[in-house]
Amino acid sequence: PLAGNPDDLKAAGLKPGWPARVATPFGEAVFATQEDSRLPPGVMSVVPAPGTPAAALRGILPADDGAAIAAQPVPARLERASP
Repeated sequence: PLAGNPDDLKAAGLKPGWPARVATPFGEAVFATQEDSRLPPGVMSVVPAPGTPAAALRGILPADDGAAIAAQPVPARLERASP
């Protein structure tokens, strides 16, 4: 799922459980939404599984040691997706 600040979801016209399209410079994917008031406004959280379209949304790169994964935030567009 895609977790977001409740105010951000509301501003995007989304309710918990509704599908949302997230697009970044790397790709796009659709997720069910969930509210997470611990996230600050403007921050969304997705834990992508390797090999899925969601994995292309963030700058996920092998860490220098080759054994770990490093992730960096990227700008994204959030919009309501068709059910």
